[in-house]
Amino acid sequence: MSETANLPDLETAFRLHGAGRLAEASSIYRAILQQYPDHPSALHYLGVAEAATGKFDAAQSLMERSLRAQPHNLQFI
Repeated sequence: MSETANLPDLETAFRLHGAGRLAEASSIYRAILQQYPDHPSALHYLGVAEAATGKFDAAQSLMERSLRAQPHNLQFI
C-alpha cells in the first residue's frame, strides 16, 4: 500500500503545488501533519513550499525532519 493510499488530500495538495497554488497546498500539508506529524512527503513538500516563499529556516527544518522520517528516500535528498 502506498503512503498516499489513505490520504486523498495529499494528491490534491500535489496538484495545487504543481499549479503554483502554494498557500492552498501548504494548508493541506499542515492538516496532514496535524494528524501524522512525521509524514515524510507532507514534511518535504511543505518545506519546498516554504523555501519557494522565502521561509528558508522553516524549509530547512521541515526537510531535515522528512529526511529523518525516511533517510533512504532519494526524492528528499
